[in-house]
Amino acid sequence: MRLVATSSVAPGIALARDIVVAPSAGPLLRAGVTLHDALRDSLLANGVTRIWIDDDLGEGIAPTRLLGDRLRGEALAALGELHVEARQALARGRRLDPRTIDTLGGLAERIADAVLATRSDDLDLLDLAPAPAYLLHHAIDSSALAVLLAARHMTTAGWRHGTGPLRHDAPRSELARLGLGMLLCDLGMLTLPRAVLEDASPLDAEHWEQIHLHPVTGADLLGTTTSFVLKGIVRGHHVRWSGQGYPDGAAGEAIQPFARIAAVADAYDAMTSERHHRPALSPADAWAAIDAGAGVAFDPGVVAAFRDVVPRHPSGTELTLADGRSGVVAGAGPEGLRVRVREGDRIEELTVVPREAA
Repeated sequence: MRLVATSSVAPGIALARDIVVAPSAGPLLRAGVTLHDALRDSLLANGVTRIWIDDDLGEGIAPTRLLGDRLRGEALAALGELHVEARQALARGRRLDPRTIDTLGGLAERIADAVLATRSDDLDLLDLAPAPAYLLHHAIDSSALAVLLAARHMTTAGWRHGTGPLRHDAPRSELARLGLGMLLCDLGMLTLPRAVLEDASPLDAEHWEQIHLHPVTGADLLGTTTSFVLKGIVRGHHVRWSGQGYPDGAAGEAIQPFARIAAVADAYDAMTSERHHRPALSPADAWAAIDAGAGVAFDPGVVAAFRDVVPRHPSGTELTLADGRSGVVAGAGPEGLRVRVREGDRIEELTVVPREAA
């Protein structure tokens, strides 16, 4: 299978993966459906700009998703209920019910288990949801990605529990705590009216202020019984290594360790997601932005873990060759990327060293 722009799909092509948008309505379309003009136009009308398809160029390509369809569906439903409760709490000046956070903790544990069970390096980390569904899907995908990054970073760079000795393990409990923090990170964004969240026009000063305060609003929403670690993740996921970002001026090692991981996971997933104010960036462009941010926007150790586990050119995505031809990444090997291109009526597979790595 391969990833394509929905607008480019010709009639007769089969959909390779379910398209899921709403939390509880089931897939918008299921894998295996043969697309025709009316279905393609319906997808575009629903904001679905990219899809996975099955054809001869993508034959045998099957990158692994961190979360299965069942877990993703249950997570979407749980996050949908959380957002309803959070909106009500914000409107009434109240805090989230601690039982809600405990329930989400169980979901975070399942996300951590799913990530830890993944044995493939050929990963599909892209969420193709339309812009109106961004907040729900982003919470889930950034949670899974943060767990993936943390597992690598903790076992390579090491970590400390408080003032204890340096450790090189990645306990499930710690990974689940980070995953839970990511599920909660953007609750403060719900203070903005839906019309503003779904508007592509420039924001005014008041709404920018609300956006810059959403980490504080989200942390406050968790109440007084929530751990300082969770609050630190929520409050610090937009703080930058150099001291920039918001809402605080912390920098470098003064930033909570999990918030540093959260910052990278949040930024990559946000860049590769469809938004109202801009289309999704390609995985390669988002990867390059994270890489360039090492030591400036992001903890360089976390970026090193990111480089290890997130492919710059994921399988199934397009790659423009040096001669201008467009190919599809079929996988990676020790010599470079395996890229398929059409040559008349046949398909040729090349080994390519991307220009940025040459």
